[in-house]
Amino acid sequence: MGAGLSRPRRFTARETAMMAGAVAQRLMRVRGSDLGPEWTRPELSDLLMRVVSPADAEEVARAILEAFPVPPADPREAIRELIGAMRADPYTFVADPDVSSPVFGVRQIADVEALAAWQNMSLPELDWFAARGRRSKRLPERLRHYRIWRIPKAHGGFRIIEAPKERLAAAQRRILDDVLVSVPPHPAAHGFVRGRSAVSFSGPHSLHDTVVRIDLKHCFEHANYRRVKAVFTAIGYTPGVCEYLAALCTTTCSIDDAAQLDSFHAALLRERHLPQGAPTSPALLNLILRRMDIRIAGFAEKNRLTYTRYGDDLALSGDDIDPK
Repeated sequence: MGAGLSRPRRFTARETAMMAGAVAQRLMRVRGSDLGPEWTRPELSDLLMRVVSPADAEEVARAILEAFPVPPADPREAIRELIGAMRADPYTFVADPDVSSPVFGVRQIADVEALAAWQNMSLPELDWFAARGRRSKRLPERLRHYRIWRIPKAHGGFRIIEAPKERLAAAQRRILDDVLVSVPPHPAAHGFVRGRSAVSFSGPHSLHDTVVRIDLKHCFEHANYRRVKAVFTAIGYTPGVCEYLAALCTTTCSIDDAAQLDSFHAALLRERHLPQGAPTSPALLNLILRRMDIRIAGFAEKNRLTYTRYGDDLALSGDDIDPK
């Protein structure tokens, strides 16, 4: 770096002021009450994503919490100085590719403009349905993109169903049909895979003496935005396209809905996650769990076991298993 030059600011002055202002205004509204729920990474990311991308928002939220484990006395000025001091990394900068280069036989989506055209949306409409700032969880119910209801589970608790409304559901079905169905899941995955079923999931275990079933708790809720974006990145789309595709396929639960749940489940739902009820979610879950499937299938083969998975339901079987 030449003499007299400095690394450029990570964010513009306007972005810095808007992020600091958003956090300061939230703290002022809850002053005098318990600030704990407001001073967490999910809630800070929620505010910051109204200004910058989800990835940048999570990074800034972590930086704020590392610098200020408790809210500073003057949050606007303190956070403005902290963000203003963040600099772009001159050593790892790589320009975004001009066009996508998918490695599977999926639909070509060159850039965000092409994505909007494919979905029959204007760019403002695309931004609205992507709800990248997680603003949807504070909108009145008539403006939210999802209808939400609870289904009691047999062993206690609730399964939260988040079903997209018609326009968003149509966009997700296009993503499923033109992109996700062309990306193969692991052979052990039998749920929501064309040509496979509950019968093909359970059939391989029918001749074994012992079958162990494992249910992954809150599996869809744990599949967060970054994991979903990683799927589209692996497919080969540009960062901008990946960001919007991941946003279209994830959501956050509204505060009034989350208030009816236990604190752990509510915290998961406040993060962007795969909604149960969206047409894209099962296929994305299969691809997100591919690495887990590879590891468990390898363990099963080494120990002469059979492994299959149907959504969040895992099954291992064999003739010499001690389930204890």
